[in-house]
Amino acid sequence: MINNININIIKKMEIEELENFGQLNNEDLITSIYQYGYETPSKIQRVGIPQFMKNSNCIIQSNSGTGKTACFVIGSLYNIDKNLKSL
Repeated sequence: MINNININIIKKMEIEELENFGQLNNEDLITSIYQYGYETPSKIQRVGIPQFMKNSNCIIQSNSGTGKTACFVIGSLYNIDKNLKSL
């Protein structure tokens, strides 16, 4: 029952997807991603990274090895203000 509710809510939401890492508009981050060996975002990254970029609350669930950790790290790094000297 809960799964059906979650799926229905997600279907009604307009979820932005990241087609490629070039859409991040952060040259340092994009360069680092490609240097690390990533070429295209996985399915979970295409949906999850934009949520992190918008500082949205989200729960991400996917199988092992699908890119959840990279999704969290890339989304978090995107939000760092490099000009900020301290917190």
